[in-house]
Amino acid sequence: MTSPEAAATAGSLPARQVTVLVVDDMPDTRRLMRRVLERASLSVLEAATGTEGLAAIRSHRPDAVVLDLRMPGMSGFEVARAVRADPDPVIAAIPLLACSASVQAEVRREALDAGCDAFEGKPIDVHTFADLLLGLISQRRPR
Repeated sequence: MTSPEAAATAGSLPARQVTVLVVDDMPDTRRLMRRVLERASLSVLEAATGTEGLAAIRSHRPDAVVLDLRMPGMSGFEVARAVRADPDPVIAAIPLLACSASVQAEVRREALDAGCDAFEGKPIDVHTFADLLLGLISQRRPR
């Protein structure tokens, strides 16, 4: 697993704490993702709804967002579309990772069409999850 410090040394990430927002209505899923990401020295914020997630994106400007696609109220698809349509170019460019137990091709396509940069099925692969997010972050231009 690549640490943020090693990636920064390689020139792909800024030398600062990397923050990931996890938006998921299931507390156990958020807890697992937090553990995996913190083990990779990433800072983690959490939101339990799409509405809370969108507010956290706008107020905290995380380096990346993990979005559950199927949540009550505002879905991850809606959050992704709102982020991509945001007038603030920094917010509109935040990497978005769709995460869902629905792994059908149509769901993946809909997530990418909504503006997500990648898709990860649930349960997540705890061995590659942090690296996947770090890769998405490094592909974006520095902020």
